[in-house]
Order: sequence, then C-alpha cells, then structure tokens
Amino acid sequence: MEQLEKDLKDLILSRYKSIREFTTAINLPYSTVDSVLKRGVNKAGINTIITICKALKIDTEKLADGVIEDAKIHSITPDVKELLHYYNLLNEFGKTEAIKRIEELTHIDKYVSYSI
Repeated sequence: MEQLEKDLKDLILSRYKSIREFTTAINLPYSTVDSVLKRGVNKAGINTIITICKALKIDTEKLADGVIEDAKIHSITPDVKELLHYYNLLNEFGKTEAIKRIEELTHIDKYVSYSI
C-alpha cells in the first residue's frame, strides 16, 4: 500500500469505525473500496473516486495529484458576486487599494464576525 492509499485509509478510519461501515454508508461494495486502497487510487474508476471524495469531503482533483485536501466550497453568495462585480471594474492600482482597504477593515472589531 502506497502512502496516498494509507493516508486515505487512515482518513476513512478516523471518521468511520471500519472500512465496511464506510462502504455501507456510501453504498459502494467493500471489494471496490478495498481494491482502491490496495491497488491504488489511480487504478480506480472515476465514479468510485468521486463517490469516495464526496463522502470524505476531499478534493477529487487534488487526490488525482496524490494529495488529500479538504474540498473547497465553490458557491458564491450574492454579496460576493456584488463585491466581485465592483472589484472587476477597477484598474490594477484600484484593485491593489481595494484589497488593502478590505484587509484594514478586518482589524476593526465592529466589521468582523470573528477574530482573526
């Protein structure tokens, strides 16, 4: 078992009591997941890998690159869309200044929802 597959197995076992419990939870045959762990992620079918990654909330593309990393949330809220709209209207100097101003606001308690 290579390091990536060992790390994947360790991650599964950190969240589930056993590989069998994991396979039951994600509705994949035990033999399929066992094969992924023994033969390698790169030899598994794409649908199997996507199912495993979704269940573990890890990034599919990163796993294909040999790295286990949390999946990123790709949804953009209306507020963020509006911010991006105005940001994209700026020239390079304006963008640099906007980033500085937003960063400054994060140091003023009344503007942040948590401490950084």
